[in-house]
Amino acid sequence: QIIVTARSLTVEITGEKDSFVYGTVIDYGYDITGGLYRDEDKETFNVVLTYSGTEGTDYAPTTDKPQNVGTYIVTVTLEKVGEYVLNYVLNGEVSKTFTIKPKPLKIVIGNEGIIYGSDAPESWTVDYEGVLPADKGKIAALVSGHIYCEYKAGKPKGDYPITINEDDLTAIQKEAPNYNITKTGGTLEVKPREITVD
Repeated sequence: QIIVTARSLTVEITGEKDSFVYGTVIDYGYDITGGLYRDEDKETFNVVLTYSGTEGTDYAPTTDKPQNVGTYIVTVTLEKVGEYVLNYVLNGEVSKTFTIKPKPLKIVIGNEGIIYGSDAPESWTVDYEGVLPADKGKIAALVSGHIYCEYKAGKPKGDYPITINEDDLTAIQKEAPNYNITKTGGTLEVKPREITVD
């Protein structure tokens, strides 16, 4: 009796990084480094990279690369195309854990100037340093309504801070976990009003 056992196929996951910043490309691949009996056997199977969440990250197994902050596992599997895939088993590094970390985002509130007696501006100038273009609308909507300045019409000339309070910043951060959010406040300068004396 002759027993034929599966041939060990050595596959390595390529890509040295074990962490990525949100918004960067997950660039893992694979390399068959040994074990093929014949080159044409490559046509009988596909090597597939599958991604899934781990350590509390909710991400069901899929071939789609994850995008959001979390901890993930990339796994190499053999997908049968022909009968010869049964002749191989995987050997080597067949899974790798990696993380996607938050991207730094700074909310920068611009300076403003008005004349004494004027109402405060209805809106404020805000820049979002580090935000991805696809997320800018969402972040702007989260920030809207949370910018505070104590100035009211009739207050004396001087400088008034324009800022986001810490509780509101924490709430914004909670709704945008893909970013590590900081802020830089601005200043509203209330200038003297010129009067003409006849």
